[in-house]
Amino acid sequence: MSGGIQEINKNTKKVAMVAYEMLAHKMHWNGRLAVKIYGWHDVIMQGPIIAFNLLRGDGSYTGYAETEKMANLFGIDLRTGCFCNSGACQKYLDLTNDQLSQIFEDGKECGDSRDIIDGRPTGAVRISFGRQSTREDVAALEQMIDCCFLGNQSSFHFDQPVKISNYSSVISCLVVYPVKSCRGIRCKKSYLTKLGLRFDRIFMIECCGLTLTQKRHQKLCKIATTVSSLKIRGSSCYVTV
Repeated sequence: MSGGIQEINKNTKKVAMVAYEMLAHKMHWNGRLAVKIYGWHDVIMQGPIIAFNLLRGDGSYTGYAETEKMANLFGIDLRTGCFCNSGACQKYLDLTNDQLSQIFEDGKECGDSRDIIDGRPTGAVRISFGRQSTREDVAALEQMIDCCFLGNQSSFHFDQPVKISNYSSVISCLVVYPVKSCRGIRCKKSYLTKLGLRFDRIFMIECCGLTLTQKRHQKLCKIATTVSSLKIRGSSCYVTV
């Protein structure tokens, strides 16, 4: 792009405004808003950045981790969570001090995928535009939202409540992932703990103080793992890789 920084500034403002208008007017089939936008003032004040969360047709929140996973399938990179700014996160998510404390007491950690706790979002989604961003990028985002999170009509309608006992389900395959982002292990049975399924994501690979994940190192999925011995709160804790 020619014209220097002023032209880049002008272009990113235009793209951000197109994205804002798209998100602000996005609705479900029943007329409910599909997007909750946080702190949008003006591109001059905040730059070409928009923070938001998606809403379901019943008004409940879609978690940021779910949104990010769907965006990845469309080749869209999003930043999610609290963006290293817990104060602003608390303010715009309208969390009291007690609610914020309870979220962390329930096991929430920085960088994890626990995006909804007790029906409330623990973070948000952020899109930002730069030198090479175009309106086609906004169109790609809109396509992802329309395809993955919007419906043309209500999927189900029941005149009378349906008893859960009328339905049955069978788990056909159970897989746990002892090491985050590495290959999983098929299990015939497992147990639920306070942190989820037993042996699931209890280890991670660290390099230079950073956790390695498939998001940046796709070949991690080729690493096979087996749990050879594990003692909770004991002296032995091993995983074979």
